[in-house]
Amino acid sequence: MLTTLFVLAALGGGVLYARQRARSGKRTGIRMPARERGPGQLQTHDVVCHLGRDWLVEGVIQLEGGGRRRRLARLVDGSEVAWLLADADELVLLRGGIAEAPPTPPPDTLVLDGATFRMSDMGAGRVGHHGDVGSRSSDKCRYWRYCGPGGRRAWLDEFRSTDLLVGEVVAAALLDVLPGS
Repeated sequence: MLTTLFVLAALGGGVLYARQRARSGKRTGIRMPARERGPGQLQTHDVVCHLGRDWLVEGVIQLEGGGRRRRLARLVDGSEVAWLLADADELVLLRGGIAEAPPTPPPDTLVLDGATFRMSDMGAGRVGHHGDVGSRSSDKCRYWRYCGPGGRRAWLDEFRSTDLLVGEVVAAALLDVLPGS
């Protein structure tokens, strides 16, 4: 009985020691589980799973302006590219090449594929980026955000050139994020 108590005390002390070293940042040989990230905290090399499709995050843009932060993550699956816009309000999965970008400053209303989109937000700000963000690798940006019927959205931005992205609001529950290495 005394031997059992001694062994349990030694094991408990070893566990406490390992936890303390892990908290202090020293290597213990024990792998702690990765902290889960949601779609609003995507990083380069993460994988986003949506409706049976796996997208690799190749780059992330952080827009700061007007007291708000927005993130655009460049998602790639083979030759296809999509963008995930995340802000405090919603997540929007966007794609380019659907329509030609209007001249800037754009009108308050856009008609795309017969649907009317109304401007809901606009702004400008500083840009931070990491990874491959294509032509959006500038340190400043202007943008215009539009709401269409249902959950349809349009995003017009001006980095080095003007680009129009169109897509739909996505429920966070439909996205799984697998952290990259």
